[in-house]
Amino acid sequence: MLDLCLGVYFLSFLAGLIQRRLGIFLLTLSVTLYLLYFIRLFYTLKSFPYANLYGVLSVAGNVTVAVFLLMSIKFRDIARFPYLMGVVGFMSTLLTYPAEQSPYRSLLYSLHVMTAVISYVSAVIGGTLAATRLLLEWELKRKKSPSLFMPLDLLRSSEKISVNITFVMLTFTMVLGSLWTRSYFGRHWIDDPKLVASLALWFYYALLSHMNLLKKISPKRFSIGLLIGTLLMMMNLFLVRHAV
Repeated sequence: MLDLCLGVYFLSFLAGLIQRRLGIFLLTLSVTLYLLYFIRLFYTLKSFPYANLYGVLSVAGNVTVAVFLLMSIKFRDIARFPYLMGVVGFMSTLLTYPAEQSPYRSLLYSLHVMTAVISYVSAVIGGTLAATRLLLEWELKRKKSPSLFMPLDLLRSSEKISVNITFVMLTFTMVLGSLWTRSYFGRHWIDDPKLVASLALWFYYALLSHMNLLKKISPKRFSIGLLIGTLLMMMNLFLVRHAV
């Protein structure tokens, strides 16, 4: 099924260059195939299937494609780029092959990892929306023709949704991680660099989310804050490793 998923992703890339709707259809089919593969593996192992970065990136990439498909319903302009998502989906699915199976068989562990994946995806989408909004504002101020025709108000509201989802998912990640370490190691907290970095990110997004909620930050600074948050999340994902 994984080979079929890769093949359809490749076809979605080719089709997206020629016919947008066909590209979107093939992307939807590809994500569905990956989801079925993931669910089957999850059911077989009775846990989140992957233990290393390759597996996490594989899931995150396919979740990103799924979010793109949902957003393309609202943002018509981004629906013009199914071929880009075809590349993202193909490369993400390819990372499944070197992914290592998880040694843990725990629902708490599975939920901990899944909420972490969603928080990473939400942070990246938030950063992308922020960069798009800043670019559009810069072009409008200089009376240039906008690269994308997307309402600024809609981008602004989407940024708010993104930061809130990231904060909530990070909260669940920390709570579920604490419960899992309690059941596995016998205590709620372990001195792990990844957990410390994740806690710092939780504080950062808590501050950013609440400053926006209380209207204590300007829209431009909020967007810049989202970009910084995305950078920090990517550094945590790629540069910080678990000690255990």
